[in-house]
Amino acid sequence: MITKSDSSEVLGVAVSLQNICQLIEEDLERELLRAGADVVVVVIHRIKREGKDALGGTLDTKSASRSGAYSKRYAGIRKEAGRQTSQVDLNMTGKMLLDYNLTERSKTAVGVGFMSDESDEKAGYLEEYYGAEIFVPSEQEEDDIMEDAMSRVERLIDRL
Repeated sequence: MITKSDSSEVLGVAVSLQNICQLIEEDLERELLRAGADVVVVVIHRIKREGKDALGGTLDTKSASRSGAYSKRYAGIRKEAGRQTSQVDLNMTGKMLLDYNLTERSKTAVGVGFMSDESDEKAGYLEEYYGAEIFVPSEQEEDDIMEDAMSRVERLIDRL
């Protein structure tokens, strides 16, 4: 039974719990933001380094006249600009991939997408052309990001 003399201790415990809850909430917000940033990095890395869509398919031209992974005509334009042609990397000027970033942020969610309508439209065209989702994390990428975030949250909670 709690008596009147115990009330200051109860109040102290309640304040401590409230502070702990606030710290956890702030940490969860930070981890959510970090997970969103990780999505951006992982997706861009997959596209630029591996030339793959979200299901692991190789991005490849539909043209019969090819040079590397691109149509012969576009490969020539890329070579002239000093770009590689062995795999599709969706990076000619770099603007579209730079526009891929965190677009929304709240205490409970983050959104990843394109910062400009121009890049968003271009990405839509590319996904239609290649017939696959490209600018979303794969299931494995999503699992890895969530696993990393959860382990960081667990470490934070263990320190409390």
